[in-house]
Formats: sequence, structure tokens, C-alpha cells
Amino acid sequence: MDIKMVRLVDQYMVSNKIIQTLDLGEMELLRKLLYKAISFKPDKSTLNQILSYCTKVFRGRKSFTKDLARFSNRTFDLILLQQLQFGFHKQH
Repeated sequence: MDIKMVRLVDQYMVSNKIIQTLDLGEMELLRKLLYKAISFKPDKSTLNQILSYCTKVFRGRKSFTKDLARFSNRTFDLILLQQLQFGFHKQH
């Protein structure tokens, strides 16, 4: 994993006021999901989109499990889109 990306995620988790409202177990699950996302090596733009969407989802928090599922689906979509675009540009 890219240490710069790990630091960016850690900084986000520590400094984001919305994320700070989660309990420790919820924060740990979210941190694991974000680490998994950066293991796919997203570019900075994609990572910023993921973190922005994370804040948006948990700002209107209703059910942590539903919000986490919604966030993880969107994260997967963003990573997949980046991978497809990278693959397309690589072929041409």
C-alpha cells in the first residue's frame, strides 16, 4: 500500500468532524474499507472523490450498516471506473 495514501486516509479519519461522530467499532470498519479501497491504487482524484462521498453519506446518517453498504458500493464503482479508464488508455 502507498504510504502517502495511508497517511491521507488516516488524516481524513482524524480530522473529519462527521467521521468523529462514529463510535470506535464503526470507525474501524470504515477505516478497513478505506484501506481496502487504497489497496487498489486509486489516483488522487479518485481517492478525493471517495473521501468526499464518505463525508456526504455519513453526514445524513440513518443506519450505519445501510450507509456503509451504500458507501462501499459507490467506492467500488469509482475504483472500477478508474481501472477501466486506465485499461482503456493503456490499450490505445
